[in-house]
Amino acid sequence: MIAVQKSTPFSRTRRSLFGKSPRFADQYELGDLIKQGGSGSVYRAIKKNSTEKYAVKVIDRTKLSKQAEKEILREVDIMRELDGLEHTTKVVDFFVSRKHYRIVQQLAKGGDVQDWVIQNGAYQENEARVVAIKLLKTMQQYHDLGIAHRDIKLPNILLERADDNASVVIADWGFANRIRPGQPLTKACGTPSTIAPEVLADNPSYNQSVDLWGVGCIIYSLLSGHPPYKLRNGDYHALFSQIQQQGGYKSMECKRWANVSLEAKDFVRGLLQVDPEQRWTAGEALQTAWIAGQKDWRRQNTSSSLRGNQPQTAAAE
Repeated sequence: MIAVQKSTPFSRTRRSLFGKSPRFADQYELGDLIKQGGSGSVYRAIKKNSTEKYAVKVIDRTKLSKQAEKEILREVDIMRELDGLEHTTKVVDFFVSRKHYRIVQQLAKGGDVQDWVIQNGAYQENEARVVAIKLLKTMQQYHDLGIAHRDIKLPNILLERADDNASVVIADWGFANRIRPGQPLTKACGTPSTIAPEVLADNPSYNQSVDLWGVGCIIYSLLSGHPPYKLRNGDYHALFSQIQQQGGYKSMECKRWANVSLEAKDFVRGLLQVDPEQRWTAGEALQTAWIAGQKDWRRQNTSSSLRGNQPQTAAAE
């Protein structure tokens, strides 16, 4: 089990931004680096006078614009709002100093799903289905609350336990935002190889459906061991053209898909619809034959070729 401490209430944490703030070093010991990202570095940490282990996202404030600082505060706000939902990374503490923001979160002991696939190959179909159900139910909850994650991808899906490749939790809320009626999202953000096609438009205008595109990319990768879209030789134009083309992902008729059911392939196609109006919602995807059916979906793993970093793109909204 992951130790999650319910520490300072968020209202008190927020007030500390405008008054005297507690010091991270007084309460935690910083450990080794877990992951270096575009928005900050994630380290292990131990709560002092205990054995409780956490992950800490450390963000350098000295390099941030005022808009970027607002987005970090929004990230923590949203994480607090989602506190208590299953399959969602829990925020434990939030520290502000002159030079850094530090977001203390639950520690996922199994690493991320991308690393799991690189090391072990594709998921068995029934395993991928379990992950799909968890992701869809969680997306449905987020969207009912009016929140879009906007960067659903393998490295942001963590494993609570190293011995269970379906013990998923969704992480990294740096691009998350609230969706208000009649106010579409307009920020061109995400990860190039998993960004939804509508975000690539000259004047983006989109909603929470981008998260379902991300789920489609994830399940495609779990079933095949390969991403549906891949940046090659730094050619972003070619990558984005492929994403914006209906059915532009790598064919599902090759050998690595030979033992995957037609129902699973149809599920992926339904989420990787270029037109967001044709793309399934989370609720609709939960009613598909692959998800709602009673068939035994087991099959053998295939080898993986997931490799390389997935850089982020961002612009002011």
